[in-house]
Amino acid sequence: MIAVAFSFLLSADHADGPDGADGQDGAQGLGTMAPIDFDGSVLNTGVRFTWVMAEDDQSINGYQVRYDDDPDLSNGSLVSVSADAKPKHDVRMGAGTTIYGQVRAQDKDGRWGPWSHVLYGTGNREDDRRVPDAPAAPTVTAGDRQLTINWTAPNDHGNSITRYFVRHSDTSQNQQGANTQTQWHEDRHAWMAVSGGDLSHNITRLRNGRTYNVQLRAVGIGGRSNWSITVAGTPGVPPPPPAGVTVAPTALNLVEGGVAGSYTLMLGAQPSGDVVIDISHDGGDAVTLDKSSVTFTSENWDTAQSVQVTAPEDPDLVSETVTFTNAINAASTADNDYDSVDVGDVTVNVTDTDSNPAMVFLTNPSNPIYEPDSLESDGGKVWEMALSHRPTSNVVVELSSSDPEHLVVDGNDDR
Repeated sequence: MIAVAFSFLLSADHADGPDGADGQDGAQGLGTMAPIDFDGSVLNTGVRFTWVMAEDDQSINGYQVRYDDDPDLSNGSLVSVSADAKPKHDVRMGAGTTIYGQVRAQDKDGRWGPWSHVLYGTGNREDDRRVPDAPAAPTVTAGDRQLTINWTAPNDHGNSITRYFVRHSDTSQNQQGANTQTQWHEDRHAWMAVSGGDLSHNITRLRNGRTYNVQLRAVGIGGRSNWSITVAGTPGVPPPPPAGVTVAPTALNLVEGGVAGSYTLMLGAQPSGDVVIDISHDGGDAVTLDKSSVTFTSENWDTAQSVQVTAPEDPDLVSETVTFTNAINAASTADNDYDSVDVGDVTVNVTDTDSNPAMVFLTNPSNPIYEPDSLESDGGKVWEMALSHRPTSNVVVELSSSDPEHLVVDGNDDR
């Protein structure tokens, strides 16, 4: 069994609570009655707060307990206790930790009564394994009048970490010499969980160009950890982003005669004047586009402009790959920083879905040829033929007759 010694004292300085003289936060109702007989008892893992209401419990909607290791209590942890539950709350604590606590009641109309007097005491644990380890040194990212710190949660030894404290000091204001003293400014609500188990906090309202030291500590149900290693950062206005153009997407897949596609262009930094981007392609009649250039100004530079691409039907059976070239028109661009920017190309793949090629008779080949219709009598019959699609090279059609004794085919005519 873990031995715990805990002594309770009544704090006369906070008998009405940090919210004011009457402790009601401006609420009326419940009279001026606060929970009475607010007391504490020792547990193996900390302390139990208990209380009794002087008024009829039927008028009580619930209770609120706040506690902290800071006597101010304005930033303390808040816990709601139902009126149907036993009027108590357990708080765990670590070695040498002083806990302060208060309780107040809420009536059926949702109005809060005053806070009770403040109890505080210090525990003494023989086993302090519940105190979390100190966080590893956080990383610091400088911004305009702020520093962003990121860190990973330390080992809590099986006891949840409830929050983190962050403190910073302006190195230019620290006293120097034999009596060196660091003036720390502490933020006790530095908790912002982000994906992957990382945590972050922004320290704001700093001065650009000054160097600040930063430390971090974890607070768990067993107490506070030691402060982390000191890291430093210097806020400042970040440099403007470099000139550039974003193209998205960089590839399109179209079907001949199908739905049009599009891609967008957008500048990466505000220009000092107009920026003109010319658009061309090597696809001939295989594709069409709705514009040959786009112009960005210092006002619309961060608004994406769309280029629409269409693949019309053509007479061939070939699937094409077309490259769209997007290039800065330096002669028409006022911002010299963009003159040498490589915008990037867009590849357009066009799929031809036409049927297989065939010979097409332009005259009816079923018209009969009678005996008088001979080359000797009237020059014979003429059948005209053509290809169904444009060929990629010459197409040779061989003509022959199954009965050359009675039918002669003359295919030497260029028709």
